[in-house]
Amino acid sequence: MVTRGPRSARRLTAHPVPAAAPAYRPGGPVRGLAPVDPLPPAPSLSVPPPPPLSREQARALARRAWGWRALLGGWAALLAAVVWAGLRWVGPASLGCPAVMLATELALAWCAVVDLRQRAAEMRAEG
Repeated sequence: MVTRGPRSARRLTAHPVPAAAPAYRPGGPVRGLAPVDPLPPAPSLSVPPPPPLSREQARALARRAWGWRALLGGWAALLAAVVWAGLRWVGPASLGCPAVMLATELALAWCAVVDLRQRAAEMRAEG
């Protein structure tokens, strides 16, 4: 015989279930919890935001970003070609070389981010 547990048995036999006291009372605090102090105000930032780049600086930074994108896109295309050729002619054992290439691409992406941040900071410092 399969039993369904005491709660299901009570429901099946129409046994009344005692109602629990509600945790929230409209217009009042939650029972069992102490009142919470309001959050302190956020500190004001004493450092002003960086000045915007001029139009020429923004163009130069955009060209540099597109250069990095072209390098990373070309590397990704080469990676895809190596994966395809390796799986086509060698098999799953060829996935070691693309793993090294993927690690190289991640390192290049990190270099791109650092380079673009530093170049933007230099441009802002120049004025």
